[in-house]
Amino acid sequence: MNKGKKPMPKNIRKKVIKTLKKDLKDGLDSPEAKIVREYPKEKDLLAKQPKKKAKILKDHLTSTKKSIQSKKAKAKKKISKRTSPKDAIVGSVPSSVHKEGSRWIKSKAAKTKAKNKVLTTKTSK
Repeated sequence: MNKGKKPMPKNIRKKVIKTLKKDLKDGLDSPEAKIVREYPKEKDLLAKQPKKKAKILKDHLTSTKKSIQSKKAKAKKKISKRTSPKDAIVGSVPSSVHKEGSRWIKSKAAKTKAKNKVLTTKTSK
């Protein structure tokens, strides 16, 4: 069974946000703005967590990456709107009759009957 996916723990999220804010602040004030500071990597962040929790977080991260990739692929996928690749012969009889044909005819007849009934009641008044 699939277990519920948990978001990134609060303490790790706080550390990431703190380092980002600090880097932004340092970058604006210091003349060496071109120096890129390394952000904590996923492995480093997960190393501070217990092994089981780190494994769950890593699995969560990989599954979200996969789901995003599959959604992107599905969105970009080209779907053919043609029913058959061959050219149909004009005036040919269909190979199989639609299963709901008789039911459609019955429902159509019932609808016209109901319409006629409504019209007769309206005109008689």
